[in-house]
Amino acid sequence: MDKNKNKQSKRLGYYLSSSKNVYYSIMQDRAVVFIPAENSFYTLNREGTRIWELADGKRTIRKICEILCSEFRVSRDAVSRDAVSFIKHLSDKGLFVYLRKKR
Repeated sequence: MDKNKNKQSKRLGYYLSSSKNVYYSIMQDRAVVFIPAENSFYTLNREGTRIWELADGKRTIRKICEILCSEFRVSRDAVSRDAVSFIKHLSDKGLFVYLRKKR
């Protein structure tokens, strides 16, 4: 297993929560997230919005991926790869927080 797959696999076991330092609103299946520290907005697509809704600190990323597979009828590998990448990108921006324990 290469290093990237190993990191991805490890991340799947973390619980995911949206940051408390951002504001958001969901309109027509799209989340608009405001980051006050950057004075910037992000608009999430339907899948990203669903991840946002599920990131309550009570579900692991693996569980979120399982839900996405079921709801969007996409393969587990594709969802895991894309979701982990999306989550990492937004966590790097401070929108998501990885938790080792359930909230």
